[in-house]
Amino acid sequence: MLLKEISGSLIPEGIHSTLNIVTIQFDTDFYISKSGFAIQFSSSVATACRDPGIPMNGTRNGDGREPGDMVLFQCDPGYELQGDERITCIQVENRYFWQPNPPVCIGMQKPKEDTTAFLNSGNM
Repeated sequence: MLLKEISGSLIPEGIHSTLNIVTIQFDTDFYISKSGFAIQFSSSVATACRDPGIPMNGTRNGDGREPGDMVLFQCDPGYELQGDERITCIQVENRYFWQPNPPVCIGMQKPKEDTTAFLNSGNM
């Protein structure tokens, strides 16, 4: 997955990745008057689950992100939950994630009207 491609002589803004492996590739355009590359790197270890978000056309009850914390989801009228209504923050070694994945709200289809009764009543 390419996070960003950078070229030129200006210092770019920071690049952030949540992956545990990052590969950086330097290519030269043979411009010999510049002094080369410089890089600063830092890493951090997650200490909690990421914000699970609020589903579009829905609500979330709960803000905890520590292992064992649960969050509940509900959809607005006319929408149904795709996934579980309750998720839990889980820690496995140094990784934190929601189990199961946060749900989404999907619009419900309106039932089709039964036109056979209208046609059979002689109103043609």
